[in-house]
Amino acid sequence: MKGKRTVKTLFSLAAGCAIACSLAGCGGDGNGATKIRFYYDIGGDRTAVYSEIVDAYNNGQGKEDGVSVIKVPLTGIAEDAQANLSRKNGANVYTLSSKIFRKMAVLDLMLELDGYLEKDAGDLDITDIPVSAVDTYRFTPNKNADGVFEAEKGASLLGLPNGITPSVLYYNKSFFNLAKINVISVPESEVGKGEYEKVKPHGYAEYLEAPVAGMQSTTNLAGDTVYKVFNNQIPMNWEELRYLAKTFTKSYNGNSLPSSYGYMTEWWFNYGWSVGGDCIGYDGENYSFTVCDKTPNYLVTAKDGVTVNGERYAAGEIVEYEDKINESGIAEMDGLYELPSQYDAFLEFCRLAVPRDKEVDDGKYGYALLNNKSLSDREGSFMSGESAIMMGELSASVKYSAVSTLSFDVAPVHQYREYVGGSTYYKGAETLDNEYLKVIGKDYGDGVYTGDLLYDGDTPVVGRATTFASGFSQALVIPKNSDPDKYDASWKFLRYVAGGEAQLILAKANQSVPNQTSVANSDAYLKATEGNSLNRAALVFSSQETHVGDWGYFEEGEWVTAWANVLNKEVRFGTETLNGFITRVKANADTALAKKNIVINRR
Repeated sequence: MKGKRTVKTLFSLAAGCAIACSLAGCGGDGNGATKIRFYYDIGGDRTAVYSEIVDAYNNGQGKEDGVSVIKVPLTGIAEDAQANLSRKNGANVYTLSSKIFRKMAVLDLMLELDGYLEKDAGDLDITDIPVSAVDTYRFTPNKNADGVFEAEKGASLLGLPNGITPSVLYYNKSFFNLAKINVISVPESEVGKGEYEKVKPHGYAEYLEAPVAGMQSTTNLAGDTVYKVFNNQIPMNWEELRYLAKTFTKSYNGNSLPSSYGYMTEWWFNYGWSVGGDCIGYDGENYSFTVCDKTPNYLVTAKDGVTVNGERYAAGEIVEYEDKINESGIAEMDGLYELPSQYDAFLEFCRLAVPRDKEVDDGKYGYALLNNKSLSDREGSFMSGESAIMMGELSASVKYSAVSTLSFDVAPVHQYREYVGGSTYYKGAETLDNEYLKVIGKDYGDGVYTGDLLYDGDTPVVGRATTFASGFSQALVIPKNSDPDKYDASWKFLRYVAGGEAQLILAKANQSVPNQTSVANSDAYLKATEGNSLNRAALVFSSQETHVGDWGYFEEGEWVTAWANVLNKEVRFGTETLNGFITRVKANADTALAKKNIVINRR
């Protein structure tokens, strides 16, 4: 998604004066330390970690800063955000949910932080925080020359990410063990080396011969004796996910272990975003509802990049909607590889839930790999063992850990990925019943299947590994209406909370990954023993490109509800086709989008 390219970061005169005053040391309390109030959300078992963060600051860095922090733990902090941020004598530093961040930004309730970051960053290195996480909290609270607000790239910094909360795949370890799936944990950069020399870069794969010594074999759905391998550090592609889900779904596999369904999800994001699509598209002037857009997406594979619609793209990037629709002859351009459309991605997502005897669209029927009747209780479906795999929020791990009968871990969410020779084959008609995963090392009549990743030139044919940041995703902000004399003290504490020491403390609650990549990749996080023993390498991988979901794109998310209700209550139950869905909702969605006064810049 992308908006106007002529972005200017605006600073109000008042904010500039406030920065000058605060950096000069205004706001002392007469006792040598400036007292500030920190309002924080205690949901998700975070009471103890926030208390530890404040105590660590007051007893350490705070003494050097001359700042003393008063704890103000709150429940319902998101619901009361506007009132709390508007108070003159309320919070000096506030944790604000990403779901309502832009709603508050439009009201100009948060202090711009660019000047503080430039003049007084301390040990905080913002370049060590993933760009997508930082850009989520960029918003210029003054309309530009075209009369709209600008968000994300190039806009003013109104907050810093308070950890990163990616979505992940949860899987039932007990069920995987019963299915004789060999679980390994190897980053893609290490595949094909040393002990893993014979391992290929797949999230899930089946091998004719054991790729690693000591692995157990079993029979697959096609009746072959194979070695099933699940690598919980590499995303599965679409075909691998649906095949693995079949293994755990009773209607496809009568011996599918205790689970009735293989998969459970509520969200379309990782399908659409992976191929460069979205539910909205910006054409340079207006937004439109594009969840069923049928124009292909394009991966840049030219070694030196290409220019599309005046924008320069590097190899490995996906062309943005605005450029692909405004570049005449894009289908004939060299250096581009065609990817599925947003419609293709959305169709695949919808088929997961629709019953097998119901048409999803254009002669394509449902997969019935999840119980759509459990959509309102997807977490209960996973905790009870009804579903073997579930896409969920990192924050849910605390709840799952409390279930004594549930043994689970996490892996990256699936991603669009192509392999040499494809991923599947059919025995008979091209239906999911007859679709099987190709076994690495087996000859299918056109040569032995290698399982190698497909390259176009030097570029691997993979989509974005993008996840949505859940409702637990938060920004650290300074309320603009708070005492200007304490802006400087507030910044010093905010800077600390966003820094490595505090982020490691925050991560103990298992609600977030440290926002700085170097801290997240450190032994202090990866090998920490506090809380559950999740696959933290997968969490770090998943945290590197997260975006706020569609509910948080604009100043309010009500525009999503109208079409989401039809999607979740009719399309996913097989009582409405995608064609009928788009006919019913597009006009109203486009009308709602025309009223939005925010332009989102993602490049």
